[in-house]
Amino acid sequence: MNKIIISIALLLGICLNSKAQFYVTNGETITINNFVELSIKGSVVNNGSIEGTGQVTLNGSAHQSIAGDGKIAKLTLANSTGFTLNAPLIISDTLTPTNGTLVTNGFLTLQSTANGTGAITQGSGNYLTGNVSVQRYIGNTPRWRMVGFPFTSGTNISESDLSTFYTSGYNAYTYDETKDDGSYGNTGAANAGWTKFSGGTISSSKAILLIGGNVTPVINFTGTVNTGTQSIPLSYTPGNAHNGWNFIANPYPAHINWSTIIANNPSQLDNAIYRFDPGTNAYCAYVNGLSIGNQSNIIENGGGFFVHSTGATSIAIQESDKTTNTPLASLFGFSPVLQENKSIIKLSLLKQGETNGDDVILRWGVDPATDKFDGAYDAYDLGRVSGADLSVTGSDGTLYSIFHGSALQIKSKEQREIALGTKNMTEGNYTINSSLLSAMFDNNEVFLKDHYTGQSSLISPDNSAYSFFVNSDVNSASSNRFSIAFNYNVAENTAKIALPVLLLNNPSTGNGFTLFSKNAYNRLQWQIVDDNGRLLQSGTLNNVMKESTHQINTVTNTQGVYFIKLIGDGNLLPALKALKN
Repeated sequence: MNKIIISIALLLGICLNSKAQFYVTNGETITINNFVELSIKGSVVNNGSIEGTGQVTLNGSAHQSIAGDGKIAKLTLANSTGFTLNAPLIISDTLTPTNGTLVTNGFLTLQSTANGTGAITQGSGNYLTGNVSVQRYIGNTPRWRMVGFPFTSGTNISESDLSTFYTSGYNAYTYDETKDDGSYGNTGAANAGWTKFSGGTISSSKAILLIGGNVTPVINFTGTVNTGTQSIPLSYTPGNAHNGWNFIANPYPAHINWSTIIANNPSQLDNAIYRFDPGTNAYCAYVNGLSIGNQSNIIENGGGFFVHSTGATSIAIQESDKTTNTPLASLFGFSPVLQENKSIIKLSLLKQGETNGDDVILRWGVDPATDKFDGAYDAYDLGRVSGADLSVTGSDGTLYSIFHGSALQIKSKEQREIALGTKNMTEGNYTINSSLLSAMFDNNEVFLKDHYTGQSSLISPDNSAYSFFVNSDVNSASSNRFSIAFNYNVAENTAKIALPVLLLNNPSTGNGFTLFSKNAYNRLQWQIVDDNGRLLQSGTLNNVMKESTHQINTVTNTQGVYFIKLIGDGNLLPALKALKN
């Protein structure tokens, strides 16, 4: 095999007249190094491979053609008279249409491998006619992948074609917002909006969820790719449990920049995007400069993603939204380390022995956010397929993966507490890792509170991990075990740890309180009184074992402050202050 390396400045402008031809013979490889441009003004016969980080530019004055059966990494089209493909051409990196129209004759292929995917960068006008074969590398492991196809709205994706790629174990699903009633695990035609793609066709603007076994790692479809501005309608069904969620496809064979997209779209669209990461088995999200998992503002070529609309509208994606910037990781990532004083922390929940945990980000101030869900600044928590799930719980019960609250007060006045939510915690050892992505306003101190043990942990660069254990006691895996508290009274907390009986679920949102006894008692008598000292209820717990939990069911669900008085084996114990929400 012959190899030619072009890296000398003298070769920056190889120019052949319009009657000459540029030949690459069979088996020959030409490598063009960075900052080098191979300029060709005549026709091309390419039976080999032109690789490297440099550019091949077709910029003749007469119509140019490409023949042969070869590959070009980076090709720029800059000839107003146009171009024609007369034989198969593979683009492994970028096709850049700056001037002129390319007639593909069905011979153009955008290659996709584990190392990258061929793309068509930003163009204007009618720069491409004819079909294009678009590859998408999806790997061969049995993980969920969100895939999109960049074809015109008149192009349908056929199940019979797709089945040739997943017949050995892959299954495909589409999402229908009108059928998402919140019912998971049912056996109907649509499971919480997910519908198995087992026949017929779907529009290419709809993304597809793939999962399966060991099959070919590359899927390949052919059609007319989108050029120009694309308007994608968004479904919104009033009264649906999960109305407004839309699973759409990146409309272009290129990476796109969500930051520029959302800046030019209507207010009825939340600012967050969501994708599933097969590497961590969890949803990742991006909103307002912050990332959870490996999703940044760059939506990769061939990707499907969720957006949330608050009304019937559409989303417009333009050629100018294309970008040559790439995500840190492919989702078939990037959490910026911010140095400014923007009050941002990140928490990661990880069980011992597992590789991937679950993340949340909390932020306060800078932007005009509220403590409720703001479509411009917050992102929902969409859960995990497996493993412990961590979220931020809003005051109205909304679960967040990225929570942006209202601006912090000065340290002497800031006392707020934000609940964290946990799911799917089984017995074992866990760690919540924390990091300050940006310093807290006015040096406010942030504590992680463990309501099961009564412990608290200051979140700081010197104290970035809190370890805990989930045992057979169901309360140790309580969904409201943890919270974030500002400027927590550590002295008060230390006294609480010394108490012989602890109150675990405080505040309580159910019909009772849970006591944790550090000591053994033959008789543990209790009384519940209100903040005016009136006795509301009393009872006795017999044969209380050391380090055991006990439920006290209450007769009132009225919100307020209560006190639980305790007598253990005739000895008066410290009273417990209880809150009921």
